Parts: sequence; structure tokens; C-alpha cells
Amino acid sequence: MTILNYISKLELPNFYIVAGSVFQTIWNYYDNKPLNYKIKDIDIIYYDSNNISKESEKNLKIRF
Repeated sequence: MTILNYISKLELPNFYIVAGSVFQTIWNYYDNKPLNYKIKDIDIIYYDSNNISKESEKNLKIRF
């Protein structure tokens, strides 16, 4: 749940975790490996109709 804690700090409306991290987690489950095994990046999509500026988008980057 650590990633959800980090994402919640961004206070994004309507976000989803997508792409390779979801795919890799499913494969890890079926291969009986730790769920976080070999996940290199996590992609998040969201839409905020109240703020669509490029500047606010640039300020959202978080490094773990």
C-alpha cells in the first residue's frame, strides 16, 4: 500500500494506476513472487477539469 500513500499526497482527483506496474503485479502473483518484484516504474493517469495547465502537471512529479 506504500504507493497509494504516496499518490494520496498528490491529492489527484480520479486517478488510476495503469500500464506495466499492473501487468507485472499480476504476473508476479501467478509466479508466486513478491508482488513488487521487478516493478521499475508506476504510471498514473488522472483528469482534473478544474486545472489543465502544463505548469501544474510539471509540479506533480514525485520520486520514490
